[in-house]
Amino acid sequence: MKFKLKLVAPSDRPYWVKWSRFLLLLRPQDLDDLNAEVIYPYLNGLWFYKTANDPILFAPATIYIEDGHAFFVNGRHRCLLLSQYADEVPMAFTHIQPGNEVILTQIVSRPIAPDEEVELPDLQIRGRFRS
Repeated sequence: MKFKLKLVAPSDRPYWVKWSRFLLLLRPQDLDDLNAEVIYPYLNGLWFYKTANDPILFAPATIYIEDGHAFFVNGRHRCLLLSQYADEVPMAFTHIQPGNEVILTQIVSRPIAPDEEVELPDLQIRGRFRS
């Protein structure tokens, strides 16, 4: 299934992120929390936006980087699920500070263009969409 992205804030910047490299940026306690999550094999409707005549949009996880570590604003479960099906996960980075540009180059493969569609696993979508 392919979807265009819906960013939470206009300043967010979407990228394809190499999951294995991203994990290296998490603090040990955050990685432990991540590993303890139970992942169900379906997409949550709240990860999507739909209005009357518009196509369905997917909201990627939002991440920020501080002091050399990555932190989830939202979307931890979403990333874990998608990482089970692909080596790269769509993520949006917020509040990118000038010193963090170097860190981004180590974990992203490329930006996601505004009109680009991202491929998600062909899983059932459960629950209502956001509007």
